[in-house]
Amino acid sequence: MATCALKSLNGFSIHVNRENETPELCYKDNIVRYTTPAVNNIECSQVITGRYVNISNFHINRDARYLVLCEVEIDVISMPSIYYHFTSVCSNGTFGSDCNNFCHCLNYERCSENAECPGECADGWTGTTCNQSILYFFIMCQ
Repeated sequence: MATCALKSLNGFSIHVNRENETPELCYKDNIVRYTTPAVNNIECSQVITGRYVNISNFHINRDARYLVLCEVEIDVISMPSIYYHFTSVCSNGTFGSDCNNFCHCLNYERCSENAECPGECADGWTGTTCNQSILYFFIMCQ
């Protein structure tokens, strides 16, 4: 079992961002001397999509300018799918036997009939066919 120096958690913040974008604040700890609990289940105060999570500590106390994390878990919460309508039947944008499955490609690009995006997945989606939603998390430190 790992133990954490609780003072190292005071003042920490969590930011989430997409590639090449300014990070959005998910959570900021109130700097109250040595009162941060050892186990933190944190949910972002707003819905944020992105691929990158930055956990940092900007504490002004010289003795607490380090951050010790024993365990970090990032949990996925499915985000609602965005559906697009296309004029061609299963030629692009949809796939499946009934053409009723939709793609999650970056910048709304159309996918191939077998659900492969021509480039990257849209923010919040991952996998070879961009069908796995990503990114929501909590921190646990015991």
